[in-house]
Amino acid sequence: MGGKDCQCTAEADKVTNTTRFDQVAFLRVVIFTTLCLTLLNGIFYFVKYDYYINTHLITFSNVIIILAIITTCRSLFVGTCCLPDLQMTPEAIQEVIAQRDHKAQQRILGLQNKYAKTLSKALQIPTISYDPHDPELGTIDYTQLKRLHIMIEESFPKVHKVLTRTVINEHSLVYHWKSTHPASKELKPYCLTAHLDVVPAPEPEKWTHPPFSGHIDHEHVWGRGAIDDKQNVLAILEAIEDILTHDADFVPIRDIYLAFGQDEEIGGFHGAKYIADHFMETLGPNAFEFVLMRGYLLLMVWFQDIKNQLRLFVLLKKVRLVLS
Repeated sequence: MGGKDCQCTAEADKVTNTTRFDQVAFLRVVIFTTLCLTLLNGIFYFVKYDYYINTHLITFSNVIIILAIITTCRSLFVGTCCLPDLQMTPEAIQEVIAQRDHKAQQRILGLQNKYAKTLSKALQIPTISYDPHDPELGTIDYTQLKRLHIMIEESFPKVHKVLTRTVINEHSLVYHWKSTHPASKELKPYCLTAHLDVVPAPEPEKWTHPPFSGHIDHEHVWGRGAIDDKQNVLAILEAIEDILTHDADFVPIRDIYLAFGQDEEIGGFHGAKYIADHFMETLGPNAFEFVLMRGYLLLMVWFQDIKNQLRLFVLLKKVRLVLS
């Protein structure tokens, strides 16, 4: 929101700065403790130490992380260091609702059966990543990734007409949506990421529906990869396909890149690593203004004030950061 809705008082700034100092100190302790627990957990894992201790270290570290996030977000958005003018009033919320593209919303709702069928097709392709250190589980069938590439190309013709696709290391995909907008010369691109592979389903008989059936009932689409992570791949592509279908002349204000890795479930050493190398070679370091990390729902936190007004919606997912 603009105008007075984004103005902060000097008093609020003082409270914010004071609280954030304490908050930073608190987070430092939490991060240090979590790193220590993660290190211990890794040691116990590799030496096959007592399973009970190993499991409870994981649980304890996760609890610390969750408590840290809840405490931090609550202090930022609800209580101690809230910026009152930044919190949306009921009137502001209604204004945002009024600004929605209701035609697009209705169009998308009307196409939900189509979206479900497309996701179902993707789920029926078993792009399983197996642990290379445990060959007894199975070996990767790279033809399935090729099948998924073909299915994506057939399902999103306008995306493949307008965006430039680059196949990375044979099985990962990078798309480039080039902007011709005058402002694009001054703006760094955005990058939206997801991954094409899934984990194995070693006990299919325990599933409500077979893991690679892509079964559709009146509420859900069932299958391995439905929430990790083919839904993100298709959601990104569906959004762009919808834009280009209803506005063929649409030009993004900045360049957009899509990056879909082939082996995230086993570390990303043949997918994400090669994609990162590709971006480094073609764009250089610090190329992106914003990177959307792939992820699924792990924790949902609703913060409410005394009037039960919605404050925050949090989605978390594990992230690996590699520094060099």
